[in-house]
Amino acid sequence: METPDTRWKQRCADMCRTPLTFVVIHHSYRGVRDALRAGVVHGGYCLGCCWAAMIVLVVVGLTNLLGMAILFVLFLVEKNWEHGRAVAYVAGIGMMTLGVAVLGYPPLLTAISN
Repeated sequence: METPDTRWKQRCADMCRTPLTFVVIHHSYRGVRDALRAGVVHGGYCLGCCWAAMIVLVVVGLTNLLGMAILFVLFLVEKNWEHGRAVAYVAGIGMMTLGVAVLGYPPLLTAISN
């Protein structure tokens, strides 16, 4: 059974994954005020599902341009491909595996950051 936080995050992710549908549904074509409101609400949904990823992007973006490019491609595929959710799961498992590997062998972090 899912926790309420998981359902909330999933709802946010569903709204964030389909930005064009969100814009059409929220009548952003009616003027600047409605477009701004739709953008703020959509940004809130994206922040709700991706706050941790945004923190990672800031840190990686400040330290590693190649890493930032890889994350960009990953996010682009996740949000725009019909199998994006599966890509997110595979990437998450890969990142957790990498984290455990770094915990078990810390010099690996130096090797992958060069």
